[in-house]
Amino acid sequence: MEDGTVIVGSGPAGLSAALFLSSKGMRVTVIDRLSDKGFPIYHAVCGAGISEAAFRDLDLIEPSDIRNRIQRTEMLFPGDIAVTMKVKGYVLDRVAFLRTLRKKCEAQGCDFVTDEVVSVERKESGFLTKGRKGEYPSKYIIGCDGAHSAVRRDIFGSRPKMMPVDEFIIDRPCEEVFRIIIAERYHGLYEWSFPAGEHTSI
Repeated sequence: MEDGTVIVGSGPAGLSAALFLSSKGMRVTVIDRLSDKGFPIYHAVCGAGISEAAFRDLDLIEPSDIRNRIQRTEMLFPGDIAVTMKVKGYVLDRVAFLRTLRKKCEAQGCDFVTDEVVSVERKESGFLTKGRKGEYPSKYIIGCDGAHSAVRRDIFGSRPKMMPVDEFIIDRPCEEVFRIIIAERYHGLYEWSFPAGEHTSI
């Protein structure tokens, strides 16, 4: 595997990278700490919106597992200031979409390993990724492992800045809009809402 690529994290970024690299004939190993049981629980809470333009740019990836369509984005600021942008896109069933991407990656020869990465070292020939279950040498490494990224910490020396997040699914009529509300009561953070099937995610 020393001539291949290790990708840490199998969310949208990790699987997209795996799909593109394997389509060019590169050997790819994807490492994710989440088990088959934990994966859908974790990813069900994350955002699932993507624009039509992004799919055009992604080329190899097509929209699938669509729950809702989006026609615009609204940003609401203090002082009753509102900005509306025409942005067409989709709200996906994120877990189902990721499973679809993984099947495509596996069909192109990507290897998947369930392991928690504890450290990443730069070597003369590339990188050595160490997990709790094994070691994974590679020529290249891509870190798609979120806020607590071992790749970002060990290779670039940066630490995450965290913010609290609460998600609520409410029984409210759906609109084809992403709405972002920036208000003083959020103390520098924000609220957003978007359709989630027949409900609304806030």
